[in-house]
Amino acid sequence: MKYLSSIGLSVKDENVLKSLIDLLGARMSEEWHYRDDVPADALLLDVDNPDAIATWKMRPETARRNTIAYSNSEPGFALTRRLAKPLRAAELIAVLKDIEQANDELAVPVVGSEATEVTTLADCVDRQGNGVMRLACGDREVVIDRSRQQFCSSESGESLAALLTLPLPEYQISTGADVRLPSEASVRWQDQKAVLWLVGQCGSHGKLLDGVDRNGLFRLNRWPGFGPVRPSHTVLSLCSLLTRKSAMGIADMRETTGLPEFDIIAFINAAFLTGILDIQSGDVARPETGAAKPEVSTERKGLLAKIRSRLANPRT
Repeated sequence: MKYLSSIGLSVKDENVLKSLIDLLGARMSEEWHYRDDVPADALLLDVDNPDAIATWKMRPETARRNTIAYSNSEPGFALTRRLAKPLRAAELIAVLKDIEQANDELAVPVVGSEATEVTTLADCVDRQGNGVMRLACGDREVVIDRSRQQFCSSESGESLAALLTLPLPEYQISTGADVRLPSEASVRWQDQKAVLWLVGQCGSHGKLLDGVDRNGLFRLNRWPGFGPVRPSHTVLSLCSLLTRKSAMGIADMRETTGLPEFDIIAFINAAFLTGILDIQSGDVARPETGAAKPEVSTERKGLLAKIRSRLANPRT
C-alpha cells in the first residue's frame, strides 16, 4: 500500500485527485490511497501557489520525497517529476508508476548476500537506515527520524531506557509512510544520538550488530554523549579503556575488565550506532607483549635514566 498527499491544491483539484486515486485500481501494481498528512510515498505540490511552496520548504526531507510539481507552466525550481494542469488520469498513472519503479530498484537485494533474521531492537534500528521509524508499546512510543537525525518520545530518562529494553516482538513497529509524525508543537525533538546510544545499550540482548566484526579490534574515536541516562560504572570503564591509543578485541576487554561479554557487546553496539567506534580487522597483527626489550647501555643515558634503571634493578 502506498500513499499520495498534496500541498496547495485548490478544492476542485484536490477532489479530482482523490477521485482519480479511487479509480486507479488494477491499472497500478501497488494500491494507492490519498492522505492529507505526511510523510507519504508521493507528494503533489502546486508550484503556482507561493504559500504552498513556502509550506513545502518547511517540511522535513522525509516529507518531501518524491515531490511532483503541479503547474500551468515550467516550475521555477528543479523537480524531476511534473504534471501539467489540469489533472489527467493517464499522466498521473505514469508518474506514480515511475515512483513505484524507482522504489523497487532501491529495494533490490545485493546478489549473493544473505539477510540474517532480525531478532533484537538494536539490529532493527540499525537496518532502518535513513528512514522514519515508530516504536510503540501500548501508549508509550519513540519516533526516530534518521534523515533529520532527531527523535522524540513519550518517555524520558530511565523510563525511556526501560521501554527500549523490551524484546523485539513486544513492539508495534511502523516505518516510512505508515508513521504518523506528531505535530511539531506537541513534542520536543532531540539529537538522535541519545536514543541510538540507549538502543545499543538496552536493545542488544547479547547479540552483536550484523555489521560489526566479532573478531575485530575496537577503539573509540571520541568520548560519547550519553543523553538522558546517567552512565554506569561499567560504561565509564569501557569508555576509558577504548579511548586509549591501542585498539582491543572483545576477549581482551573481558580479560582486562572482568566484565561479562553481554555488557561489552551492548557497549560496542551503542558506540557503533552513534558513529564513535573505529573497527580494525581482526587480521591486524597484535603486538607481542612478552618480547623483551633490547638492553641499552646506561653509559649512553642521562642521569635520570641511570636513576630509573637503578630503581628498577635495586641489586645492580
